[in-house]
Amino acid sequence: MRTRTNEKRDLQRRTVLEAAAKLFSERGFSGTSLVDIAKELDISRPALYYYFSSKEEILSSLVDHVSVYSRKMISEIMSKDTDPVTKLHDITYKQLLFVMQNKVSYMVVVKSEEDLVSETKKLNTIAKKSVFESFRSVIEAGQASGHFRQGDSAVAALGIIGMCSWCAWWFKSDGRISEHDVAEQLSQMALSSVLKHDHAVAIKSEITNIISALEGSVSQLQSIQKQY
Repeated sequence: MRTRTNEKRDLQRRTVLEAAAKLFSERGFSGTSLVDIAKELDISRPALYYYFSSKEEILSSLVDHVSVYSRKMISEIMSKDTDPVTKLHDITYKQLLFVMQNKVSYMVVVKSEEDLVSETKKLNTIAKKSVFESFRSVIEAGQASGHFRQGDSAVAALGIIGMCSWCAWWFKSDGRISEHDVAEQLSQMALSSVLKHDHAVAIKSEITNIISALEGSVSQLQSIQKQY
């Protein structure tokens, strides 16, 4: 019973966060009150206090949902025993997907950093720095292994992170291309920006071979189907 109650409360908190993020995005943090959020949810202000005691607490929870979660997600991928090419692709893909799936909350956190209380601002800064260091370290690992060309790893990391972040502003969930396809295309672009030419050619060749093999399999299946 307690588990079900906790799950219901967590779901309600998430609903409050989504409504608050929407209003923060439209009106700004300073232009939104708890009364506005309660009206948006069609609940009383005392009912809202059951989940959050202040706007600052709501914003702190959004930071936890966005920045802190992103750091944990990328740290898990970084802990895997994979080569730099795979690792850079995977952390870029996951970050892109996360940003597109949480675009409103992501934009709110980015635009409201100055409104964060000191402790939350510190957590947000630590999380952002951790994400940056993950990208930079995997790029440096790729440079050391010979997969990536030499260059300033910090500039490359910031460029890829910036590409991921910008998706929050332009991606449309009801657009002609799915979030997964967008994430894959941009992940490949991120890799192309740091790969040595010979490795880029090798990867393209491998992809071409896989496509050819799949086309051959499809042809065989079609031939078999015609026999029945």
